[in-house]
Amino acid sequence: MNDTYEPVRSPDYDYLLKSPESSVVVCEEPTQQPDLNERHELAKLLRGQQVRISDLHSILQGWPEAINIDLPALRIDVDKIMDNLFPPGKQRFKLKAADLGLFGAMWWPYASPERLRISTSLAMWLFVWDDEFDSLDFSDLGTKFEEAQAYRATSLQHIHMSLALDCPIPDGYKNATLSEIHASILESFTPIGLAMVKDCTLDQRRALMRELDFYIKMTELEQRVQLDGNLPSVASYMRRRMGSGAVGVLVAVHEYALGIRLPQPIINSPSMKSLWDETNVNICIINDIFSMKKEVALNLVDTLIPLLFIAHERNLQAAMDAAAGMLRDSVARFDLAAKALLAENAGDELVAADLAKFIDSCRYACTANLNFS
Repeated sequence: MNDTYEPVRSPDYDYLLKSPESSVVVCEEPTQQPDLNERHELAKLLRGQQVRISDLHSILQGWPEAINIDLPALRIDVDKIMDNLFPPGKQRFKLKAADLGLFGAMWWPYASPERLRISTSLAMWLFVWDDEFDSLDFSDLGTKFEEAQAYRATSLQHIHMSLALDCPIPDGYKNATLSEIHASILESFTPIGLAMVKDCTLDQRRALMRELDFYIKMTELEQRVQLDGNLPSVASYMRRRMGSGAVGVLVAVHEYALGIRLPQPIINSPSMKSLWDETNVNICIINDIFSMKKEVALNLVDTLIPLLFIAHERNLQAAMDAAAGMLRDSVARFDLAAKALLAENAGDELVAADLAKFIDSCRYACTANLNFS
C-alpha cells in the first residue's frame, strides 16, 4: 500500500451545499464575483452585526454525550505535558485554560485510562502543532511559507517514523533546522506513535497516517490561500476544511480508543466513508459557527459563515441559517449511513456490536465538540 495520501473518501464535497431535503437554501454560489475581494473589507462589513444562532443542540437531539470518569487524572496528565513542552508564560497558560483534558474526556468517554490518555495526547498535539501557524502571539510561521514548509516536511517524517511507516523527506528540506520549541513539539508525538505501534494494526496506523498527511497537506493549502489574499468559494473552502480541521485524524483513533478492530472491508465501505465524512462536516460547521466572532476580529474571513454571507447577498442571518441547514442535513446523512452500516453487517453479531460502538463514538465526538465549543 502506498503511504502517500489521496483521500479514501470522495474528493468532491459540492454535495454538502446542495441538499434538496433541507428546508433552508444551503448555498448557491454567486453568479459573479462579489465586490468583497479583500479580507479587511469583508471583516468590516461583518463587525458589529447581530445574528441569531439556531439551537444546535436540538439538531443533535438524541445523540449520546458523557464525560469519562477518569477526567481528574487526565487533567493532571495534560498539565504535566504542557509543563514539559512550554516554559511558564502566555502559551502554557492559554493551553491549560483550554481544558483539553475535558475535551478528551468528552470525546472518548468510554476509553480506558491509558487509551484515553494517548487519544487526548494526540488531540493536544494537534492543538499545539496548529497553534504554530494560527497564533502570531507565539509563532510567525503563518507568515513565513518556506519555514512553514520545512516544519511540515520534518513533521511528516517524524510522524511516519513514530508510526513505523516509511516516509522520504523532500530533498529541499532534508537539512532543515528546527527551533527548540518545534523540535519539542515533534518529539511529543513519539509516545503517541509508540502506543499506536504497540496496540494498532498496520492498517489502523496507515489510516491514521493518511489522515495526518491529508491534514498537513490542507494546512499548506490554507496558508497559500491566506497569503494570496483572495477569498475561496464555499465549495472550495469546505473541501479544504475537511482536512485542515483535523477531525479525520481524531476519528482515525476511535478504534484504538474503543479497543476494537473492525474488518478492513467495513472501514473501506462507502457507508463507512460517508459516516466518517459526516462526522467531519458536523464538527467543522459547528466550529466555524462558534469561532466566527473571534476570527472576524482578526480579519480571518475565509471561513464558512463569512463566505456564506457573500453567497447570501451579504445577509448574515441567512448565512447563519444556511450553516444550521447544512448541519441538519449532515446529521440526516450520518443517520442514514449508520443505518446502512448496521444493515450491511447484521449477520455477524460480534462485528455488529463493535460497529455500533464505533458509530456511537462518532456521535459522542459530535456532541462533545458542541458542548466544548
